[in-house]
Amino acid sequence: MDISKVEQKSLIYAAVRVYMDFWHNKIFYNKVELQGIEKVDFSKPRLIAPNHQNALMDAMAVLCNLKDQPVFVARADIFSNPLIIRFLIFIKILPIYRIRDGKDKLALNERIFEKSVDILEKKKTLIVFPEAAHTNTRTLLPLKKGLFRIAFAAEEKHHFSLDAVIYPVGIVYNKYDTYKSNLFLNYGTPIDMAAYKVAYAENPQKTLMDVRHDLTLELEKIAIHIKNKEHYQFYELAREIFDYQTKEYLNTTNENSLKAKFNADKSIIETLDKEFEQNPDSIKNLDLETQLYTKKLKRWKLKDWIFDKNISKPLLVLKSLLGLLLFPFFATGVLHYALPFFLPELLVPKFKDKQFHSSIRFVLSLLLVHFWVLLIFSLLWIFTDVWWIKWLYLIIQAPFTQFLFWYRKQLPKVWAQWRFIFNIKSLASLRIERQKLTDAFALLYDKHQQEN
Repeated sequence: MDISKVEQKSLIYAAVRVYMDFWHNKIFYNKVELQGIEKVDFSKPRLIAPNHQNALMDAMAVLCNLKDQPVFVARADIFSNPLIIRFLIFIKILPIYRIRDGKDKLALNERIFEKSVDILEKKKTLIVFPEAAHTNTRTLLPLKKGLFRIAFAAEEKHHFSLDAVIYPVGIVYNKYDTYKSNLFLNYGTPIDMAAYKVAYAENPQKTLMDVRHDLTLELEKIAIHIKNKEHYQFYELAREIFDYQTKEYLNTTNENSLKAKFNADKSIIETLDKEFEQNPDSIKNLDLETQLYTKKLKRWKLKDWIFDKNISKPLLVLKSLLGLLLFPFFATGVLHYALPFFLPELLVPKFKDKQFHSSIRFVLSLLLVHFWVLLIFSLLWIFTDVWWIKWLYLIIQAPFTQFLFWYRKQLPKVWAQWRFIFNIKSLASLRIERQKLTDAFALLYDKHQQEN
């Protein structure tokens, strides 16, 4: 495995990146928003340290929004055969071996460790997930020492004159495993390794632990971190049910941004955490009431946002008519893309770890859609003499794909609003239950804001 030139820029890699970035940011995800990326100083050696909750998609989230050709460090079990190894090295991923890979393999880490230091010496970007594993909850795992050992080794080799910087990144998805979800990348306060020079000289081990603690605190700030395992599901529901009213408290109801949603989520979690510390029974009761409410909501096949939506009947009629007019185009698109988008759905259930589902969908849709489009284009080229039809087919693919996803998202929303209108009297009691929940949360929010 030749890793000697892994950090060098590649024109082929750059060309592939252009379209991969487009597919990731414009097609696969509905909305991608970045905050704080201007903090990254590309003139310095840099380690980017994101939280890890969604397998390959976490790496793609950082990569497809970074104007650089970074090198990743990933777990070694994905380096399963020579062909895959060559591909992973091409896309600049280095293996790191764990005890489960076999004790004899751990010695190979020394070479990876040395190469990582070399990458920093050349003022390149090294991306390391400090948790060294992903989780299926919005919870930060304990950070491993590998990232910090690399950073300190590089600085120690240069007597702390290298000026390496660790950049924490919070990766936040509204949904993990579906097409067209939202992605928020939140760069936190950089950690300058030079600031630890004196402390490291006095006590290296303690200083390493101090930096790990500092990075942990920063990641907890810039990512969604639900530490309450007992009421985890309630916290997840609360992020949706109390979202609109929390945005009202924060004066961000008019902001259609992922940052506003993130800030509301953090405020909800902070309020519930403080209440749980003071009065666990209060959270327990609110949890039970919320579970009962959501069960009833599911029976009606509705989602909580419906109660915050001011439904205009004339507008809903217009949307419905537009939906009927556009349905033939949607049906045609579904038939056209049946193979590239539905084939991954047959493979996804074979992966028990649900955090890999989005990765499977991303990779297979990227490969299959382009294979399929090129196949149809080739057939048109062979059997059609009208030149503009061939090129029009290619040109409309991106906007047509966006239309299909938009229609697929809007259809159930319109149908839900009609069900809500026709059953508005029957849903009156459910509305009252929801109001009790939001009133209870309002009391908690006011209580803990006064304490601040």
